[in-house]
Amino acid sequence: MIRIGDIIITLAGIAIVSALAASVYSGGSVHTVQIMGPGHVPADYPAWQDRQVRVTGPLGDTLIEIRGGRARVLTSPCTQKLCLRAGWLDSAGAATACVPNRVSVALLGDDPRFDALNF
Repeated sequence: MIRIGDIIITLAGIAIVSALAASVYSGGSVHTVQIMGPGHVPADYPAWQDRQVRVTGPLGDTLIEIRGGRARVLTSPCTQKLCLRAGWLDSAGAATACVPNRVSVALLGDDPRFDALNF
């Protein structure tokens, strides 16, 4: 038999776990989209300016879209297309890379989720 106290404790537990998950897994607001191509210095773009950036790698051109504080790989010449499957990156610290084409995209902000990434 379920009592009122059981319901209150269950709801409180769900609320606490939800709040902790939101604070741990959110990377904060995004200020900059950093794009790195093969042998180039990273290029930083404001996250609030919508644009498409074409980066030329050893396999061809990778097209990256920045829109509304988010970024994604739109097209890439690689075979497995894992960078496209990453979808929209929307929190600070999020990153994806087209390793065969030597192109990476990272979102930078106040509170990144990771302190270092290697590609």
